[in-house]
Formats: sequence, structure tokens, C-alpha cells
Amino acid sequence: MEPERKAGRKRAAGASVAAPWDMYEKHLRPTHRLFISIDAIGSTKLKTDIQEKHPKDPGKAVIWGAQLLAFLPEAYTLLLKNFRAQIKSCTGNRCEKKCILLDSDKNPDFFPWKYVGDEVVMVADLRCNNQPYFFIEALRATLNEFNAKFAKTRLPKPLSDDARLQFKGAAWIAGFPVTNIEVHLPGKTQQGADEDSESAHPMRDFLGPSIDLGFRLGKYASKSRLVLSTSLAYLFHQACTLLSKKFPVLYSGGKVHIKGAVGDEHHLFWISPTDDNAHATELRHEPGTRELADFFTSLYGDNRPFIEAPYSREAYYPLYEKAVEKQRKLPHSPYYGIEPAKDGKEQDAKSAIDATAVMQDLKQKTRIGS
Repeated sequence: MEPERKAGRKRAAGASVAAPWDMYEKHLRPTHRLFISIDAIGSTKLKTDIQEKHPKDPGKAVIWGAQLLAFLPEAYTLLLKNFRAQIKSCTGNRCEKKCILLDSDKNPDFFPWKYVGDEVVMVADLRCNNQPYFFIEALRATLNEFNAKFAKTRLPKPLSDDARLQFKGAAWIAGFPVTNIEVHLPGKTQQGADEDSESAHPMRDFLGPSIDLGFRLGKYASKSRLVLSTSLAYLFHQACTLLSKKFPVLYSGGKVHIKGAVGDEHHLFWISPTDDNAHATELRHEPGTRELADFFTSLYGDNRPFIEAPYSREAYYPLYEKAVEKQRKLPHSPYYGIEPAKDGKEQDAKSAIDATAVMQDLKQKTRIGS
């Protein structure tokens, strides 16, 4: 939803409408989050090869375990390092200091979210429209470093050379609290922090159609395909244009069948993790800049993805208020039990509904893209 600056200029002085989230703490304001997945390719083959060649020596599992443990904990650290290097070249709002501090203990806006088998998913709060470009470029650099490093891994005989791990990536965005929700579950977590320390934070989970869609898009990723959701492809394209950056080729794979998505279809986009496009056999249509602009205009119209304020008063404000009204009654929601501030003090909500019933209802009703 795009800012409506023209409408704002036409309002009479003193007639501006306060944003509804101004009545809450800062962490309750609307946000878009970027989800980044890095997944190991070939890990199942590596594990199976070792099991077949050493059926009576389960201790050999340490061979593949050592490789995965060399990747999983390092993914977040390496991606953050590459993002910090990329953001220094930002010529946009000169806000690189805010971006570099994304991993602050007091404001952990970039952190590992899930470890799912051989996959790590990280999440970042997006603070401006330029950040998608720098995160995607950092992800490309990270994938290249991992693939180069693990391609040189020495494997014990008699393992074949194709048992070496390689990596693929995918990324998508999700808006909160409209469309998707954040929940704080029992327990605390924060990298490098004891559970009871002040730097530990509630265990956070993210639910909603955009999250489901992102995980399902990941299956289309490969070593030569860094898959982007359509809305992220739009923001990436927009950021490249605004920053006058060299535009990595954005490929279109057309519509793919994703059960549960709107119409059970989603338009697939990806970029090559490398600049040489060595795996061109996997790549499809390369739309031109004008063609991309026309596609996104026809797809979103005036209802385009947004990141930062000002938000549309007519379109977004009512959606935010309705979403928060329901989430105030949802146990484990950051909005639970919070009423708009009165005289500078937050009031406790008088009613709540059973958490189990809420979660069951959410699972039954949530559809991708709804």
C-alpha cells in the first residue's frame, strides 16, 4: 500500500490524522520482515552414502555431522558480515548506522529464527525500501562463499566427490500485524545469551499465509536459482532503480502451482547467485526493465507492498485497527491485553479467549495469500 502524499498535501492545516499505532509502544508498530533461507543441497546423499559404506560403524556419522555443523552456526554470522559490507555503499537515506546495528542485543531485528533439519531461516525487520537490495546481495555473497568453501572439502575415502555439500537460497517478505501474526511462545532465546540473562528474548514465532508461501517457494530454489517471492522481487527491482545499482538479472519462471495460494498459483522469480550465469540451462525468461515495471504495475496497481511510513490512511489504518483488535485477545501475541494508551498509561484488556481455540481456528482458516 503506497504512501498517499498527494492526499496529505490537500488536507487543511491541523487536520492530519494520527496513525493508530502511535498509541502503542514502538515494537507494536506495523512492519515488514524479510525471511531468508539457506538450505544444504546433497545432505541426504552424503548421510546415505556414509551409512551404506559403514553400516557397522555409526561413529562415522561425525563425518557429515561435522560438515553441517560447519555451516549451520556460521550462516547467520556470515550473512550479517556480508550485509554490513554491502550497506556501506548505500547512497539512499544515509541511514547505514541504523542498518549495521540490526543485531543489537537491545533491539534484535536480525536473528536466526528456525533451524529445520539442514536449513537455517533468518529474519530481519526492514527499516527502509533500500534494505532488500543489500540483504539479497549479501545472500548472494554468502551462498558463493559457502559453495566455494565446501566444494574444496576433503572427503574420506571411499566417498564420491559428488557427496560434497552445496547450498541454495530463497527469500520472501511478510507484513505484520495485517495478514500475518507474531507470537511469543514459552521459553526464551537469543544467540549467545543464557535463557535467564537480560539479553535473552521471548521465543518468537511467525504465522500466516506469507510465511507458508515462502517455505513452499523454497522447493524451487537450486544452486543456480536464488528464489524471491513476487513482492520481494518488486521491492528488489524498486531498490535497484532508486539506488542506481547494477541490476542482477531477474528471471521469470512464469506461474507455478502452489496449493493454497491465491488461485493455487504464484508467479516465480529468481536471480542467479553468481554474476557469470554459468548455469544458464536452468534459467528462463529474462524480462526487460520496462516489462518488469509494467508487470508489477498491473499486478499491484495502487495496492503495492510497503515498508515504511506514511501508510495509506484510507486503506491501511482500518486494517491495522481490526487486526490489533483481534490480536489483543490472542494469548502469546505481543498485542495481548493491551489497550490504546490513556493518559500515557497502557490499560489491561478485560477479556481474553482460550489460546488453544485461537490456534486451532487459525490453522483451519489460514490460507496462503488469503
